[in-house]
Amino acid sequence: MKISVKHISIVFIFLLSHNLSYGQISSNGIENIEQEISDLILQQTGDTYYIAAYNKKYYPNLNFGFENPNQIFSNGYLFTTMGPVDNDSDERYAFVGIYKDGGILWQSEKEILFNNLNSEVLGILDINGDGNVEIISQWDQGMRGTSTELWIYSWNGVSGERINTIDVFGESEIKLKDYSIQVVDFEPNGIKEIIGVDWNDEPVTFQWDGMG
Repeated sequence: MKISVKHISIVFIFLLSHNLSYGQISSNGIENIEQEISDLILQQTGDTYYIAAYNKKYYPNLNFGFENPNQIFSNGYLFTTMGPVDNDSDERYAFVGIYKDGGILWQSEKEILFNNLNSEVLGILDINGDGNVEIISQWDQGMRGTSTELWIYSWNGVSGERINTIDVFGESEIKLKDYSIQVVDFEPNGIKEIIGVDWNDEPVTFQWDGMG
């Protein structure tokens, strides 16, 4: 299951997204949960990862929706990480996961590398009509508004699977300017597309390819 890309001419309605920086969320009352997750990952990896946690109580609305199947995100938390700097690339390892009742239910591969201190979960919603929810996460790769990558994982209630394709460098192929990102049913066919402006200022649409 992957997302494919095509270039089209479209008119954008730009929206500004609220960007979450690590270390700036102590006011929302979930810093203890974040510390618990960080401690678990430290035991697992031997490295300290900074955590940003999300659930419906503290983030009832994300930019593109926050669906909550089986109420998993009422008592549980989606989390993103920021890990140590990789000596070879000078980038940071990162991944996403789901935490509940003192344990990590699932986490993605440690496959995200980014070189900025900002990430954000843009939405948790079923974009392709398969009954799963897609976790759409944004990772800055440069100055804000200049370059960002989207990493998308499909969560079926038990496990998750990455559905964005990656290039030969291991980077997500969904590269957009962050101010331009939208999730809409552009066709319309009941399947939502991700639209925006790519790093070359070209309008681009990423759409579900329908493959299993």
